[in-house]
Amino acid sequence: MVHEPIPEGYIEASNGWSWPYEFPIWNWEGNEGKPMQVRVFTKAPKVSLELNGEVIGEKLLTTKDKYTAVFEVPYQPGELKAIAIEDGKEIATKVLKTAGKPVAIRLTADRTKLKADRNDLSFIKIEVIDENGQLVPKDSIKINLTISGNGELAASGKANPIDMGSVNNQVINTYKGKAQAIIRPFSTSGKIIIKAESEGLRSEELDLNIMKSSLGS
Repeated sequence: MVHEPIPEGYIEASNGWSWPYEFPIWNWEGNEGKPMQVRVFTKAPKVSLELNGEVIGEKLLTTKDKYTAVFEVPYQPGELKAIAIEDGKEIATKVLKTAGKPVAIRLTADRTKLKADRNDLSFIKIEVIDENGQLVPKDSIKINLTISGNGELAASGKANPIDMGSVNNQVINTYKGKAQAIIRPFSTSGKIIIKAESEGLRSEELDLNIMKSSLGS
């Protein structure tokens, strides 16, 4: 996780009900060369952190560290890679890459087959991606949803903790490149078509199949 830079002239105050303003992203344009706080969470006894193939540092962890290794990393676009090490062997990695410019929308459904039942739902992940299919973590990209066929929009939104907007709007602004829509079928079989559009981006369309018969897991 990478801590968002604190604006000049401000300080960060926290209490038992707050959390660090940090994200699993490596897109911090305008902060080149400035130190970024990176926290790596692992139960491994050792962590190595690399930036664009160069070792930034290594940390040995004990239970007193609460499974958290903290690094200061001068920001540089590219690839940030954390490596968990145990008994001299690499046991896990996590990579954050700098994304390019947004070019398209991607829709991913947790389920594409639903019962023709008003109590059934499909959760649709909405992402803004670059030409390589990588998430572009930008805020406030306006996504327009069109729902047609045998269903409707039950709810929509994003994870922005300070946005108090409607939760059933067909126009959604992204938060860190993401948003979500929840689709509810009507009580008849058929198909639901979800289309997502945004100015300057390639649109995406997704079909959900609505079936009368019972569905397996």
